[in-house]
Amino acid sequence: MNMQIPVEDIVLGANFRKHITLNGLINSIKEVGLLNPLTVREDPGSEGKYILISGFRRLSAVKELKQKSVECNVVELDELRSALASIDENLERANLNPAEEDEALLKRKDIYETLYPSSKSKGNKEVKSFVADTVEKTGKSQNAIKQSIRRAEKLTPI
Repeated sequence: MNMQIPVEDIVLGANFRKHITLNGLINSIKEVGLLNPLTVREDPGSEGKYILISGFRRLSAVKELKQKSVECNVVELDELRSALASIDENLERANLNPAEEDEALLKRKDIYETLYPSSKSKGNKEVKSFVADTVEKTGKSQNAIKQSIRRAEKLTPI
């Protein structure tokens, strides 16, 4: 469901980058408006608040423009599915550096296998494996995904 939500009522989830550039996006929003709504879910812990799933750059640009509200697509997703959707959107962007991409894929693997534990079983035909699902979502090769996961596992503290 799409609706206007006060900018101050949107809180960030955990998967957002700290350093972003907004100049082109700000100019675009000034010129033609916001073309794609943000994706949010209701915050179960705070009445009237929403958790951002995707659209961090758009939200940042809208805040920079001092707009009071922004169009949002409100979806019903639990915390894990929200995190998975957020990671998938981040992986679609071409400007992640290799370390960020590796970390995102490792988080995606952890969430996906938590949501679909049977995906870890070889020969399971009901649920795709993490790698098969990620190939479909990102267009990356199986080898590239497996290499990213190995690199991230080596760098991630235990």
